[in-house]
Amino acid sequence: MAGAHQTRRPGSAFDDVRDAVQSSGQTIHPRGPDAFMASCPLHIDHSPSLSVTWRENTRAGHGGAVLLHCFSCQAPAADIAAALALRVADLFDNPAPPAGHCASVRAGKRPTQRKPTRAGTKGPLPARITITRDRAQHVWRRVRVYTYTTIDGTPVQQVIRHECSCNGQPHKRFQQRYRDCRQWVYRKPEGFSPVLYQLTAMRTAATNGEWIWVTEGEKDADTLTTLGRLATTNAQGAANFPAQLVAQFHGLKVAIVADRDLAGYQRASNLYQQVQRVAAQVAVLLPGLEADKSDVTDHVEARLWRIDEPFGGLVEITIEDLHALALAGAARWAGDRFDVAVTEARAHQDRRGTVAGSAIASARWRAEAADQLRTAQRGLHNLQRHNSQHPSPIACDAVDTVAALYDRLETDYRHSTRRRRTSPASGYSFKETA
Repeated sequence: MAGAHQTRRPGSAFDDVRDAVQSSGQTIHPRGPDAFMASCPLHIDHSPSLSVTWRENTRAGHGGAVLLHCFSCQAPAADIAAALALRVADLFDNPAPPAGHCASVRAGKRPTQRKPTRAGTKGPLPARITITRDRAQHVWRRVRVYTYTTIDGTPVQQVIRHECSCNGQPHKRFQQRYRDCRQWVYRKPEGFSPVLYQLTAMRTAATNGEWIWVTEGEKDADTLTTLGRLATTNAQGAANFPAQLVAQFHGLKVAIVADRDLAGYQRASNLYQQVQRVAAQVAVLLPGLEADKSDVTDHVEARLWRIDEPFGGLVEITIEDLHALALAGAARWAGDRFDVAVTEARAHQDRRGTVAGSAIASARWRAEAADQLRTAQRGLHNLQRHNSQHPSPIACDAVDTVAALYDRLETDYRHSTRRRRTSPASGYSFKETA
């Protein structure tokens, strides 16, 4: 037993990631010996949304890997690692050797060495230097425990909601735990089967033919329940709806509520594609508030709920409109990353002559800005094409918003590279000076 416990200790990869996060100016918020939360390096993050968790490699029997997940931007782990100046291989305690390494060693040849990265070309992003270290002393308090049960009422999982307002801004975090025999554990048991929240609502909807609302979180589901609606959700965030639960919506009328942000639009779109195959009817709804990140609870608290309307005053949209909103959200996310990149490039540029490597770091951040500018441009073109195929007021507004965003980004990029004679369409020509 003692040996088994020793193999579960986080290895060097977890320490490397933690050091990289702290070196970038972030404060970590521990969640046990093998996990913590921090601000995501890819966007402006007022509340820690990056989850860093070490998981044991049970197949290999030793070592493990670090999982990176941003609940806000849902960026790939490779992008997050690069923003921390790490490689994907750095996330593993025992990374596999590079392709061709073993073969060349067996043949008695010297392993080929990777060519050094030219300034301004692809490579890990330098550490951010414009982040203000979060010195707030978070005092988290448990405000709610949401319990998931089987249809017979047996508890199998809990989501624990913590909140903090130490610096005048609301912060929240969530913790998962699971029922394993007679105790609650914080590591998902092997063979765990997920369940939907408030399964009795699903059974009532099947019996009475009422709409079952699917929200992005337990708080919203509880809000709708207090208003007399049947509501459910799933655990573990917007991007993790278990495919094995889709069949439970067979023959039901399903109302999918999308939060007004990129993660919300993507979740609703993915869920629609899965549920519409089995459900009798599917509606997609938006909160009446147009503010970023608005959800159904915000809709109710703003006194926009209409008890005499079937969907309570929420806005029913088509799947085409939802796709347009997702495209616009992705372009805005690229805009946020562009702003970070330009700010970092300018900050590193200002340190040229005093801090070694500043010119190279500035060039790499400008290259990142160019990439994000291209992403925004592609988003605009995709939106324009989408609007020509599925014209609607929502799609038209999305095109106008992203067009204005792209014009602003293009102007900022031109100003930031005025002395360097570079263009995001013509490549990079940066030169490091001693």
